[in-house]
Amino acid sequence: MKYYRQLARRNAPSERITRFHGCVETNLGTGYIYDLIRDNDGSIAKQFIEYLKQYPERKSEYFVMLDVFENYLFENRVIFYDLSLWNILCRKSENGSLEPFIIDGVGDVVAIPILNLSTRLVKQKQQRRWIRMIRKIEKQFDWMTEYKRHYC
Repeated sequence: MKYYRQLARRNAPSERITRFHGCVETNLGTGYIYDLIRDNDGSIAKQFIEYLKQYPERKSEYFVMLDVFENYLFENRVIFYDLSLWNILCRKSENGSLEPFIIDGVGDVVAIPILNLSTRLVKQKQQRRWIRMIRKIEKQFDWMTEYKRHYC
């Protein structure tokens, strides 16, 4: 919650992050309210992992999408601590292309948050975590090894 407020204070574009709307108490504890991401046809957007499983032939599209997504995160200094396949939804647009959204794992869990004020340190952290995510994908989908970035 604190990190969402920080993003809002610095006017970071949030077109790839689900918006946080607050908390609600439930019989299971505190719940967090976020946007529901829907495809252009109104159906609920699928997790990225579902597309990877069902449509491996679209790998070149996934590579482009990942590049665009990575650029968005890095340019806007969006810190993510758990960018797993389950935390990325893909909204299908009218033309069938996929638009990625982070639904969880945004922010940082560190002992010294002041370090996040350094652009260089944030970029290093992002690169480490991005590489970690790509390697997780490669473990599940061997064809993803074709996705090579300059630092992988």
